[in-house]
Order: sequence, then C-alpha cells, then structure tokens
Amino acid sequence: MNRIALPLDEERVRKLNVGDIVYFDGKIFTGRESFYIRAEEQGIFPPLDYDSINLMMHVGPVMEKKDGDWSPISLTPTTSIRMEKYAHHFIKKFRTRAIIGKGTMGDKTMDAMVETGCIHLCGIGINANVLAAHIKEVANVFFLDEIGPTEATWVLDVKDFGPFVVDMDTNGNNLFASINTNSQEKLKEIYQKHNIPVDYEFTPI
Repeated sequence: MNRIALPLDEERVRKLNVGDIVYFDGKIFTGRESFYIRAEEQGIFPPLDYDSINLMMHVGPVMEKKDGDWSPISLTPTTSIRMEKYAHHFIKKFRTRAIIGKGTMGDKTMDAMVETGCIHLCGIGINANVLAAHIKEVANVFFLDEIGPTEATWVLDVKDFGPFVVDMDTNGNNLFASINTNSQEKLKEIYQKHNIPVDYEFTPI
C-alpha cells in the first residue's frame, strides 16, 4: 500500500506500477466531459496552478450547499474512456501526474502517460458516500454558474483518499488489458478441456 502526499512528482509516479494500491493526501481537482470540451475546443481552462494541483478525478460529485458553504455528499468516479479523445492533449500540456476514474483509458492516453509520467487509477470497493467523507475541505470551485455543480471544476482537499489501484502505469502496462488477455487464455484452456470447438457460438439470448 502506498500513502502519497500531493502534489505528485514525476519520479514518484514512475515508481508506481500496475496493481499498486494508493491513498492520497492533499489537493485534487475534478473534471469530466465539459471540462475537456471547454479546454480543448474553446481554450477555457480553470485558473489552477497545475504544478501544485496535478491529480485529476473524472467525477461529477454530488454537492450540497449549507449556510453558504459547499460540502460533498457522494463521489463516484465516472467512466474515463469517454475522455479518450481529449485527455492525451491535456496530460501533455499541463503534465498531469495522475487521473482517477472508472475503468481504464486507451492507447493515446497511454502514450501520453508514458511520455510525460502520468498514471491512471480506479476505485476498488469504495462506497461513494464514504469516499466523500475523506474530503476535508472544498478549497475552490470554477465555472459553477456556467455549467453547474456536476460539470464544474472542484478543488478538493482530501485525506486518506482511497483505496485506488493503478491500472495504467508509465511503463505502458494496462491492468484491464492484462486481465482480458489472461481471461482469453483461460477460456481457451476450458474449451480444450471440454472439447468445445474454438469457433463455437453460444445461442443468443
């Protein structure tokens, strides 16, 4: 298990490998489709210090406002592959060191991660409400009025934030791809063991 203080530096990121379990302490920022579209197609970027806040989470948090202050209710990572069209540009431009999301990402993102030193992580058995409880403070929010709380960029100060597993590392390894390859190999063994033709087609439902 790795407990890491943010911000991340390239050397630390390159020491993490697929399968490593990580918890974070420090500031992160959020983003999803609107973040990338506005950044890449309109040149509108949140005015962040991307060197000191360099972990991005693909999430549309459920937020609640009480007495003028925002607090998180639920934090469920959203599907990262939807951001594949844009993420590699953003990683290269701002040297993002880590992205948390659901599932994994594609080849363009992988190439950018290997080149610049960035990893992708996904949650493992995390309750969204419990994860939200590890946010110490909402440090800032950008574009709230323009695109609403779900798509806005939130800056969150987190503590014991995790667990997350590294599913893409800077060596070009992809945990989900490896699992898929191993599953296909196991399936071949099962077919051979039970004399099932390799071109057998199951009856559609």
